[in-house]
Parts: sequence; structure tokens; C-alpha cells
Amino acid sequence: GVDTIKLFSSLQKYRIIVGGGDGTIAWVLNYLYNMPESVLKPPVSILPLGTGNDLAQVLGWGNHYGGTDVIDYIMDLNANSNYTLLDRWQISFYSIQNARKKSDLQQVKETLIKTSIMYNYFGLGLDAKITGDFDSLRRKYPYLFKSRFGNKFFYSQVGTADLFIRGCKNMHQKVQIVCDGSLV
Repeated sequence: GVDTIKLFSSLQKYRIIVGGGDGTIAWVLNYLYNMPESVLKPPVSILPLGTGNDLAQVLGWGNHYGGTDVIDYIMDLNANSNYTLLDRWQISFYSIQNARKKSDLQQVKETLIKTSIMYNYFGLGLDAKITGDFDSLRRKYPYLFKSRFGNKFFYSQVGTADLFIRGCKNMHQKVQIVCDGSLV
């Protein structure tokens, strides 16, 4: 697991290659972030083995591992990759009652629902609903999700169902975005 990183943390120079998708990459990045400041934080590369591999695509590494020799892939990463800093967001979701305008923000009742850490971007709306529904299904029935192709099939089924159910209809009436204390 990620605790293996501790074995290498005393080295002056090392790199990490994460084989997985966006969730696995976020897991490793969060682990590195939470290590003591005295520990060197190494560059992290992605071997895109997940379903969507959005972060790998955004960084220009492609949406899937093509099955070439892993050593060749690693050597190519080492020779041709650029360092890119990522934005790290902490986002908290609250249930807020009675805030309809900016001046109401100080007098609302807030209930924290969830706090999440994200890298570079987050989705809000239909894309987030589809991703969340897919993740819930994958956690409930992990034995059904054995291949990238099968995962994409289930993802498309969940997405089609959500599109027709229209669970995000009138979302602007249900959601308020507050950034640094200001209603957006």
C-alpha cells in the first residue's frame, strides 16, 4: 500500500508511478500531502489503468495504458515528462437553510454533510451525479467491475439512466455556491 512510500522517504531523489485511475491517484497524493513537511515530496507519474483517467488525460499522458512494455513506458515518462503543479481543493458540502441572498449568509443554519479533497477540478451537476452513482454501484457490487471495458459499459448505463431521470433538473434552485464566505 501507500505505506511503502515511507521506505523511500529518506532518499534524496525518487519518483512515484501510480498505476490506477483518478481515485487511486488522489489517494496517493493525499497520503503525500499529509506526510511531515520534513519529508521530500517526490514527483508522481500516472500509469492510467482506471476507467476514465481524467487527470492523466488533462496532463497529456493519455486515457489508458496501451499495453506496451512497462519498462519502456517508465523510461519514456522519465525522459519526456514535464513537472506540473496541481491545484488541491478542499470543498465542504453543507445543508443550508434560509439563505436566498448574500446578506442572509451570516444568519443561516448550516449542517456539514461532507468534506472532500480534489485535484484541479470538480464537477457539479449531471457529470457529478453520474460519477457518484457509478462509484456507489462499484462499491456495492465490486465483483461486477473487473475490466475497463465493463466499467465503461456500466458507466454508460448509469449515465443514460440519470439523463432520462433528470435528477439534476432545476439544480440552480437547490444549490448555492459559497466561495470564501461569499455567495457566488
